[in-house]
Amino acid sequence: MSSHVVIPVLAAFAVSLVLGPIVIPFLRKLKMKQTERVEGVQSHLKKAGTPTMGGIIILAAVIVTSLFYVKDYPKIIPVLFLTVAFGLIGFLDDYLKVVLKRSDGLMPMQKMALQIIVTAVFAFYLVKVADIPLTMLVPFSNGYYLDIGWMAVPLLFVAVIGTVNGTNFTDGLDGLASSVTVLVATFFTVVAIGTKSGIEPVTCAVVGALLGFLLFNVYPASVFMGDTGSLALGGFVASTAYMLQMPIFIALFQVLREMGDRIGEGTYSFYNLVPNLVTTPSQAFGEGFGTFVPYLILMIIFAGATFLPMVLQQLKTENTQQKNQTLMMGAIMSLMMLWISWGSPAGVLLFWGASSLIGIGQNQLTLARCRAADRRKEEEEALVVKPIEVNVTRKEKKKRPKKKR
Repeated sequence: MSSHVVIPVLAAFAVSLVLGPIVIPFLRKLKMKQTERVEGVQSHLKKAGTPTMGGIIILAAVIVTSLFYVKDYPKIIPVLFLTVAFGLIGFLDDYLKVVLKRSDGLMPMQKMALQIIVTAVFAFYLVKVADIPLTMLVPFSNGYYLDIGWMAVPLLFVAVIGTVNGTNFTDGLDGLASSVTVLVATFFTVVAIGTKSGIEPVTCAVVGALLGFLLFNVYPASVFMGDTGSLALGGFVASTAYMLQMPIFIALFQVLREMGDRIGEGTYSFYNLVPNLVTTPSQAFGEGFGTFVPYLILMIIFAGATFLPMVLQQLKTENTQQKNQTLMMGAIMSLMMLWISWGSPAGVLLFWGASSLIGIGQNQLTLARCRAADRRKEEEEALVVKPIEVNVTRKEKKKRPKKKR
């Protein structure tokens, strides 16, 4: 497992970590500054002047890492294609706006035409080459797949283009787009491993690349990803969802991702337990330890919800080697989740942690009921009186020895 799960994370993280100090000063030198629309969230206006186009770091880390796995894992090709293709569209748009000083960047019709072409190529490859059906897994339906026939094709275009363009709204708020997407990428990685879909190297590469980028994007951000990164991440989420036949789950990503752009300047507390659901733990830490405590608890719950299922799963495992490997993987994942939570809004941590704990509780309850049912069945079978089998086969008579005369 480590060869295609842990190594891509570490490799992409290392590439992102190395490129950051090189690319960010270069972007500052070229004066590729973040510009904010006047009608946007007022807190975003404070970020004007921060270098943008940092998505180059994410793209480079994902591409370099994924290329080592293309031969053995060909199913990562459509995910990598859509991620890179939309990233290039975003790069062109950023370049026109911040380097050539064309305020509009790509014209709307030009951008839409490019996005339709890229999505069409992805759809063709998905259906004709990768042979992935366009049926959709319905959440909480116990494995039911929805088949809407030919309507799945136009829906694919709407879902992909809508997801990609919607990502732009979160870039400009410290760590929001990166932290939310790394949560989704981690979720997709777990699903990819569980279903043996063969795309986990690229999902792990995205996790590692975003963890490295968060070092420079978390509060106070020294760089933003720009359209280069946001469009690429939108392409990654959409393509991965379709490769796993989970496009309906894109709706969850949309809610989490756009949360920061909908909140405005208000303060959203949670029953006076968490002072502000918009604040990240990194921001709360700067306000004093007393303010930071509830956010620290959320971080622990968030990370613990990743480790706890693996512990419960291995309680009755007799294979010591497998148990140790699983627990080690769980510990590494928990440390990663702690780092992700550092730059994530408290509302995201609360939602993700609470839903995970509820899911763990439901799973344990279901397992307990199944075990009880199995025990009752065994007891009933033990009480059934089985008929005694009697061997009635006649034994052959031994021949009597002849008497000597």
